[in-house]
Amino acid sequence: MKVFVVAIVIFVIIMYLVYMLSLPVNDAIESLDGVFFYLAIFQWLCAAIISISIFLYVKRIAMSNRTYGKTVFMEAIVFAFANLVGGFFNYYLSKDLIGDLLHDRDFDHMAIYSSIMIPYFIITEFIPAAAFGYTMSILGKILSGELNEDVQ
Repeated sequence: MKVFVVAIVIFVIIMYLVYMLSLPVNDAIESLDGVFFYLAIFQWLCAAIISISIFLYVKRIAMSNRTYGKTVFMEAIVFAFANLVGGFFNYYLSKDLIGDLLHDRDFDHMAIYSSIMIPYFIITEFIPAAAFGYTMSILGKILSGELNEDVQ
């Protein structure tokens, strides 16, 4: 289990380094397609890693504390779903549609841009942050002894 965690950390660091080196040097919209395609692949890989982690870690966490295990399972499902949605959105943008979205933002079609981006950020950022906050509050209650499994 420790080897898996170290391997995942090294893998993610390498992915970020490759992403950093693949950023375009010019500001042409056409060069953004490759960036969004890479982000789609990156997010799909992260969703796969989270899904694998569900099977490896959540079961062990649930054996030690059932309440916290359920909470971590819920959080992992939310994070995996958010990464899948983000991957599909970035893949969609990589198909030469980023220019259309930026054009809508820049030329008086802010309602179209907002109707796409606000739900996207709610699904991929706000809901996972709320799930993480809930998980940390449950962990705090368990560590402080406030939440006892025998009561539930």
